[in-house]
Amino acid sequence: MFLSSALSYIPTYPNQPMAHKKVKGYPSGIKRCNARKRYLWRQHKKHPHDGDIKTAYNKIANKCRQPIKNYELKKEWVINDNKVGSFYKFVNKRLSCNQGFTVLINSNGEIITDDAERANLLNKYFC
Repeated sequence: MFLSSALSYIPTYPNQPMAHKKVKGYPSGIKRCNARKRYLWRQHKKHPHDGDIKTAYNKIANKCRQPIKNYELKKEWVINDNKVGSFYKFVNKRLSCNQGFTVLINSNGEIITDDAERANLLNKYFC
């Protein structure tokens, strides 16, 4: 009796669907293209035997691919800028491990593992 009366005062909230993870940084044209692609994919999942939906999805997927590649390449041109901070920001985003570079190969084909030699090799390359 006591437990059931105590449970009546616990607030309950309706289950809300999880929000989609928003992709940051893409221009509005690419976002619209991706939204259309997602819509057609959901339609294809509902009606897997409808050839028109599959064809439309393949068309929009191919149409979206090139603007995304162009946008990513444009972002990578930060290397040619004379801004040191933007270059290091770009490099740090591309690193997949916390320990830094694993192995570098010099012009003679030798593997460089020593930190000082790696620093000299990278310095020579970027200067």
